[in-house]
Amino acid sequence: MKKVFSLIFLVFISLLFLSCLSSPKASLEPTERFYWTISGTDKRGNPSYVHILGTIHMADDRLYPLPDVIMDDLNNSKRIAAEIGSDDMQELQGRMYGLLMESVVRAKGRDISKELTKEELEYVEETIGPQAFAMYRMMEPWMLTETLAMQQWMDSGLSHEKGLDTVLMDMLTSKGLKWEGLDSLDTQLDILTFGTYDQQLFMLKDLLSDLIDSTETNEYINRMYEAYLNGEKGSLTEVVQEEEDAELDELDGEMLKFMLEYNDKIITQRNRAWAEKIKVWLREGGETFIFAGSAHFLGNDSVFVYLKKNGVLPSQE
Repeated sequence: MKKVFSLIFLVFISLLFLSCLSSPKASLEPTERFYWTISGTDKRGNPSYVHILGTIHMADDRLYPLPDVIMDDLNNSKRIAAEIGSDDMQELQGRMYGLLMESVVRAKGRDISKELTKEELEYVEETIGPQAFAMYRMMEPWMLTETLAMQQWMDSGLSHEKGLDTVLMDMLTSKGLKWEGLDSLDTQLDILTFGTYDQQLFMLKDLLSDLIDSTETNEYINRMYEAYLNGEKGSLTEVVQEEEDAELDELDGEMLKFMLEYNDKIITQRNRAWAEKIKVWLREGGETFIFAGSAHFLGNDSVFVYLKKNGVLPSQE
């Protein structure tokens, strides 16, 4: 037991020593649309850069081509990272099959079709077809929610295939290049399957409400996309925050608590972890290129806020 405590003490002292030797504060420079470069020094005192491209997961042809500076930085970077790594993407299909089987077991015989109104049921069957729904109905609601969520964006005229993440991943794959993950595969899957059956059902019915009465939803998506295209960081932050506030204002009690926990899981916890990874990559040196959802780099709980808290960026940045 003494050896264990001695080892813990040595690890603690080592971490303390490394923190004292951490690189000087870096600087943050916004360049192109939702594109930033963090400039610092590595542990040997050499220049170190982390380029960050805030992405949007659904898009159209207006987004392309990307500015030359973004493509040049991507080509020059020795490390590339996205929300999920290329190796995990390869493993995802097998893991998803296992999750679907587990989902049937955890549903314990509950039938989603019995939880939906006639209008909701008709919409689902029209959208994904009765045969597909026959499979989904005996699973936990999260899988149907994920399938229908993409429809929300497609109805507004945007395409997943033209989403910035998809385009960049396809390009890297065609070149035989791999990328690291800001999240582990387990983190991503935990987000997908988060909540009890009833909590997941609440999220499904909330989404269906938006899909069935899509005028307001399409307006929101178009406002968000136009703000992204125009590089209006403040406007995009405002649109996203308005939607989140409106959702939370309609809730109380256990559902409000659940949604706050869910938001913490999908935004706050990940942003904090990503900031720590960026701190490590700056110290390791060279050039790193990150592409991930823009929402993670905007607002009062962004990755940049945690980079200030962990000492990478000065508080006035």
